[in-house]
Amino acid sequence: MDGMDSQVAISRDREISQIGSIFSFFPQVEAPVNHMFAPGVYMREITMAAGSFIIGKKHKTKHFNIILSGKARVMSGGDVFEVEAPYVFISDAGVQKVLHILEEMKWITVHPSDETNIPALEGSLIEEPVVDISFLDPELRGMLESLKQLN
Repeated sequence: MDGMDSQVAISRDREISQIGSIFSFFPQVEAPVNHMFAPGVYMREITMAAGSFIIGKKHKTKHFNIILSGKARVMSGGDVFEVEAPYVFISDAGVQKVLHILEEMKWITVHPSDETNIPALEGSLIEEPVVDISFLDPELRGMLESLKQLN
C-alpha cells in the first residue's frame, strides 16, 4: 500500500470508529448468531436483516469471511465495495467493517481457536470498541447522551 492508500485507509478506519461511536447510542437490531466448533476452529454465523446497518467488530486475528446468502455494501479500510453470495474473502487483523445489508444476509467468520467459551473467545478475538464522541459539537453530544439514557 503506497502512502496515499495508507492515508485513505487510516482516515476510513477513523470514520468507521466514529460511526460506531455514534451508532452505539441508538437501539441495536437483532442479528441471530450461531456458534460452531471443530478441533482448532471456531465459526460464527450471523443473520442480518435487509435494510439494516451493521458495524462489525474489530478482530485481532486474520480470518475467513464466507457470505452464504444475501447482498451488502461494505466499507472497510480504504474501500467501499459490494459483496453478494456466494463469496469468500480474508480480513486482516485490526479491520472493521460497516455493512448496509441490501438483501437478508448470512455471513460466517472462521477463526483459529480451541476455545469454546464464548466470552473467552470474544476476549481473545475482538478488540473492545472505544466509544468516543468528543469530535461532535457539544450540543449534539448532549443529545446523544440523553438518547442513551432512554434506552
